[in-house]
Amino acid sequence: MGIEEPVDAIVTASDPQRPQQQSVLLVAVVLTQVVLQNYDGVDTLSGAFVWPLAARNLTLLVYLWLVCRPVLEGEAADARQPALGTAAA
Repeated sequence: MGIEEPVDAIVTASDPQRPQQQSVLLVAVVLTQVVLQNYDGVDTLSGAFVWPLAARNLTLLVYLWLVCRPVLEGEAADARQPALGTAAA
């Protein structure tokens, strides 16, 4: 049993948002390619460069929210639970 097996079990745990996360990340990669194809517009900051860049950045923010929300909600739930050995209020 290697160290990869427990890590894989954690990473591949059933997460209903995982397909959403992967889809949003794929869209961000495609928009990055569009931005790079229109990189010649960076000189004048034309719409051909700025709008795909803004869409890519917004997509990355959505991806960040999808990934961080479960973690932050888990920490908030842990904070509400009393520690072991302490009396509940």
